Amino acid sequence: MNPNIIAWILTISSVLIIGTNLLIAAALLLLIQKKGSMSWYFVLNLAVADILVGIGITGIATELFNAHASMTHKTGCLLRMACVTSPCAASILTMFLIAFDRYLAIKLPLRYINIMTTRTLAACLSGLWLFSFLVGFLPVMVKDLQNEQHYDGFCALFLVVRPKDTIIVFCVAFFPVFLVFIFFYCDILKIAYSHERQIREAQHAGSHRAQTGHYTRDMKALRTVAILVGCFTISWTPFFMTSVVQAFCEGCHLYQVIENYLWLLGLSNSLLNPLVYAYWQLEVREQVGIMFAQMRVRIFPASATIPIVFSVAHIPTENNQREGK
Repeated sequence: MNPNIIAWILTISSVLIIGTNLLIAAALLLLIQKKGSMSWYFVLNLAVADILVGIGITGIATELFNAHASMTHKTGCLLRMACVTSPCAASILTMFLIAFDRYLAIKLPLRYINIMTTRTLAACLSGLWLFSFLVGFLPVMVKDLQNEQHYDGFCALFLVVRPKDTIIVFCVAFFPVFLVFIFFYCDILKIAYSHERQIREAQHAGSHRAQTGHYTRDMKALRTVAILVGCFTISWTPFFMTSVVQAFCEGCHLYQVIENYLWLLGLSNSLLNPLVYAYWQLEVREQVGIMFAQMRVRIFPASATIPIVFSVAHIPTENNQREGK
């Protein structure tokens, strides 16, 4: 693919990724101030990681636009690539933490508050970013992972790192996380159907006090984890599966496909994540709507009465909020 085409694709992608994630991050900050739920901190961390992915993509796009006008030092290229791979790793690991958080809330509802404390949250996020920077900057620190061939100044991932070794490192970090994702999803699915069976048995026995709160909460968690796993699978699996084929097939030449096409598909996950929460999470969707309504009032003061009527008509009551949860 022509470098200019890739540069334009990356530029548009970076603008969309940064814009959507900034919007969701602002909504999450307001939700945290209102409710203080620990779960929202993980989602906020996902938005921050994806924003950094968008910023890193901007640097690569700039590099491609100036490819014929200037040359990039090898160390500078390694650092530029690390600034993309590190937040990508952080984004993937944060999705794992979100699934793990929902899994704990469903599996151990009575002990969840005692387990997911501020100290636990800080330890999880600190360890996540430390590991992410270690994976991303490993080629910078370990010379054995760097490509020993002549570097001509054109900055590309497989021109500055040894493809096979780097692919193995990425795959070792990816597949265990993916398998744990599947385990969480299957176990939450099992718990949700168990609660559904109990509700049906109680209704069949004539009980009018069948509690549906746990089932509704489980289904919401199941839906969120399912969408995250689905988007994650669609975006990153082709990249890593093709990378595995390339790692074990010496005669295959799939590096261009991996770097120019499948890597771009993987980066699209950073755009899908905020869309998932903007559409599927009721609290986030409502907060984004409130933000837009307030923004419209500030820009068009004459329309101040319209959002007030709209918000009164659409603000859910306390009972409705309980039913929604």
